[in-house]
Amino acid sequence: MEGQRDFGLEEATIAELGSMLDEGSASARSLAEAYLERIEELDGSLDSVIEVNPDALDIADTMDRERREGRVRGPLHGIPVMVKDNIATADRMRTTAGSLAMMDARPSRDAAVVHRLRDAGAVLLAKTNLSEWANFRSERSSSGWSAVGGQCHNPYVLDRNPCGSSSGSAVVVAANLCAAAIGTETDGSIACPSSISGIVGIKPTHGLVDGDGIVPVSHTLDTAGPMARTVADAATMLAAIAGTAPSRAPVDYIIEGGSGQKLAASVREQDPVTLHLYGLDDGEQLAALSEHRKLWAGALPVSQDYVISVVPAEEGAGAPGAGGLHLRGRRRGGGSRTRG
Repeated sequence: MEGQRDFGLEEATIAELGSMLDEGSASARSLAEAYLERIEELDGSLDSVIEVNPDALDIADTMDRERREGRVRGPLHGIPVMVKDNIATADRMRTTAGSLAMMDARPSRDAAVVHRLRDAGAVLLAKTNLSEWANFRSERSSSGWSAVGGQCHNPYVLDRNPCGSSSGSAVVVAANLCAAAIGTETDGSIACPSSISGIVGIKPTHGLVDGDGIVPVSHTLDTAGPMARTVADAATMLAAIAGTAPSRAPVDYIIEGGSGQKLAASVREQDPVTLHLYGLDDGEQLAALSEHRKLWAGALPVSQDYVISVVPAEEGAGAPGAGGLHLRGRRRGGGSRTRG
């Protein structure tokens, strides 16, 4: 792009960044700062980043301290990476799936993929833009567009299709806004944007990577996968995120409002999408039903494979609090039209 400053980490691989860290010619903080400056410079034109992690430099400092103490967790130690915004992060960043309905939602814990990246020493730099609800919101949705992040742009020709739904994850890698990223795929959502942006993307065999904590489309097809500039980098990322864990409680997305109002969506790979609205009196229930049922039914991926029913909270399994509403998205029988 015109006016772009020289960037010393252009096309740097994970191995090359690791060598710089080992030699002391760079630190995890200096790498994170360089990529953050790059995001500030370029992403106004790309709209590939939904949110920068306010704790990124603190994480980098921790990784630098561990390295000085002789503890290096592996090849991702101190390496700046990003994850798609439908993957739960229990930090000061949101997890919205690109939807305004989730703007104030806070996951109760990290997705399994994020947990593994943190354990590997990666610096979680930011969350990436995507096709809203992973492209499972409309027959006429636009690849790379979300209500939260706007329209993500092709990094080579700004007015061309970036493909989706992991548009932002592909663009941040191609534009050198981070070392590597994580996308998700149901049907083409890693492969297509990777191809369009000229990077390497891998959709792992279903079950190789734990899908816990990822906002779902299809429980039999969804998976997270690496997106990187080289095959070696993609393999390094895959090695870090591969594996399953014992069954855990679902990741809860909590939204709190006035009048004691709370909306919670529990999302776990093998479970239906579940919403709870509770803590309201009878009059508030009617207003909340009108407002929130319209909001969530229009935003959640319910048009094809899910339906939403409303029952009294005391009749809903696991619905907390009496005198509220329990909204549960259930799978319909038969085939499904999948997205990525």
